[in-house]
Amino acid sequence: MKQMRIVGALSLSLALAAVLAFAQPQAKSDNHLPATRAHAAMPVLQWSGYDSKIADRRYLLVTTPDQWKALWIEHTGITPTFAPPERHTIPIIDFTRFCVVAAFDGSGINTDGLVADSIVTSDRDVRLRFTTSSFQTMGRASDDGGAITSKSFGIWIIERTTKPIVLERDATRVKDDPASWTQVATLTAK
Repeated sequence: MKQMRIVGALSLSLALAAVLAFAQPQAKSDNHLPATRAHAAMPVLQWSGYDSKIADRRYLLVTTPDQWKALWIEHTGITPTFAPPERHTIPIIDFTRFCVVAAFDGSGINTDGLVADSIVTSDRDVRLRFTTSSFQTMGRASDDGGAITSKSFGIWIIERTTKPIVLERDATRVKDDPASWTQVATLTAK
């Protein structure tokens, strides 16, 4: 009995190791991007949500502490007093190594954030792809269907670069269809 358990556990371990060794993540790709996500990166840090104070659609590249401070204050609506307890409300970023890429959707409904999908660096640019995180609501037919208003955003910390940063948004309309990427902005440091 004990020998059968050992053989069974060993067989299961070998089967799992074989599956993991041959598994390849599937990527959303086109002809100039790598075929697998193994070649793509993700942001160092990502903030995503539905409650930005920025009411218009915009895409930004932030490369200095002053730009970051102004954006954070506008986005959150919080003006720090630099006295306790608000003196640490603006995240600190090392702009010698990193930059901030931000996308704001403006007013919308039933979305709870813009989420990074991948970052691919080529000889000519850095391509950041993102998706809209959305959800469905249900309400009475006589009203708005229970829709929840939002001002979705995505803020991504990435490695600093001198290359143009191309933002591509997933324009897929049907949940299980393959990704369809649309270029929405090209950002360059000023």
